[in-house]
Formats: sequence, C-alpha cells, structure tokens
Amino acid sequence: MVHPSLDLDTDVQEFGELLSKMIRSFVAFERNEIFCCGVTMSQCSTIMAIGKEGKMTMNTLSEWMSLATSTMTRIVDNLVRDGYIERTQDDQDRRVVHVSLTEKGKELFQVIYRIYHEYHQRIVNNIPAGELHKVVESLQMLRDAIEKTPLLDQQEQICAKET
Repeated sequence: MVHPSLDLDTDVQEFGELLSKMIRSFVAFERNEIFCCGVTMSQCSTIMAIGKEGKMTMNTLSEWMSLATSTMTRIVDNLVRDGYIERTQDDQDRRVVHVSLTEKGKELFQVIYRIYHEYHQRIVNNIPAGELHKVVESLQMLRDAIEKTPLLDQQEQICAKET
C-alpha cells in the first residue's frame, strides 16, 4: 500500500538534500576523473555533446549546453586552439558556423566516454538486481520535471530571501 506524504515540506527538503548530494558526488567524480584528461568540465561537456550529436551549429550547441553563445564561443575557441574541434561555415549561409570534432577530439571523446561508462557501470552494479528499470524510470521522470520547471529569476530569488 502506498502511503500519502504526511509532510510535503519534509519530502521537498529530503528531495533537495538527496539531489544536492548526488550532484556533489558526480561533480567530485568529474573533477577527479575527467580533469586528468587535460580539459575543463565545460570543455569536456562540449566534447561529449559534439561527440554524441556529431556536427552541430554553434547555436544548437549553445542551446544543448544551456549557455550563452558568447560563453560557448570562448569554450570552443580554446578547444579549436588545442586541436580538439574544428569550425566550418555553412555553404548556404556563411553566418552559420558548424563545429565538429577533429581526430584528436574524437580520440579524447572515446577516452572520456569510457571513463563515464565505467563509472556508470559501477553505479549500476550497486543497484539491486531487477531494480534498474525503476531507477531509470524515476530519473526520466526527474529529468522531465526539471525541464518543465523554469529557473527562478533574480526578482524571485530576492523575494524568497526576504521572506
């Protein structure tokens, strides 16, 4: 029998604490394992996005990364400088810039992908047999809820602090 929540505020607080702990743990993993590859986390995420999606426009990459185009441009500039990414202009519209991984970038993508995959495999190995599908469904539900939830704007943050 499913019991209704007795205290929504307590559940919200526990949810926030669990989510924060998970994020801190994952950030620690990324800091310890990915940083050794010689790229920043933003650069790593950019390489992973392009590696998974293939050739992308700068606008699509900025949207995918949820970053301003100017911020994305600085990240890509450094990756181009280091030989991981190449830029090309669109043949039909020269204002459109595409980015793709170089051979060096593809090699780094494979290394980082393997590190993530191994870590994820270790996590999955600690989930009780037959329960993984529940975890995946819950994570999908959480992702959907996060995508539907707008960020607090500064005014809401200020008002929240005053109350």
